[in-house]
Amino acid sequence: MEPTAQENPETTPSKQLTATIGLIATIVVVYILTTFPEFTRPADWALEWGLFHPKAIDAGQWWRIVTASVLHADIAHLAMNGFAIYIFGSLIEPALGTRQMLVLFIVSTIGTWLLSYLFLPSSSLGASGIGYGLMGACFTLILRVQWLTGNKEFLQSLRGFGLYVLIFLAWNYMDQTTVNLWGHLGGFIAGVLYGLTGIQLAKVKVEPSDS
Repeated sequence: MEPTAQENPETTPSKQLTATIGLIATIVVVYILTTFPEFTRPADWALEWGLFHPKAIDAGQWWRIVTASVLHADIAHLAMNGFAIYIFGSLIEPALGTRQMLVLFIVSTIGTWLLSYLFLPSSSLGASGIGYGLMGACFTLILRVQWLTGNKEFLQSLRGFGLYVLIFLAWNYMDQTTVNLWGHLGGFIAGVLYGLTGIQLAKVKVEPSDS
């Protein structure tokens, strides 16, 4: 006899990437809007559209922690962050479901800009903090699944994410002058903490079959 997994529809997550694709679509649309119609930007475009800036936050413009995460400096910036969000999102959203994924986005965003506010004296923008949050959650889930649930299949499905981590890190740190190290660290820590305390793993009931 071999075990078969009987899934509870209330606790089994969706295999769709609704949250991941939704976020990528959002940052792409925002990028188009910030360049349309002339496809040229004035020098202060990012400040007007809502980039993160400590002085603006001090002035009460807390909404910038949201808008800064969907703004990107150029197409390469957009492409790499979109790639990272898709790769890490496709690894963990099927296991978490859309609702938990959206919460992870929010937690990663808060972590990114909280540490940036505390330690970064300059302005910043981009969704890379969310990418690092997803990375941190992936790392945490590997440990939880391996040590707590013994689900080797899920562990094997996440082993390949290490290569994407290296690619993402290499691209981010090629230009040290423009990288928000504090934001990346904040996003990663937030993802790890949410992976440890906030994520509820799907419950799968395993029973023997007659085959």
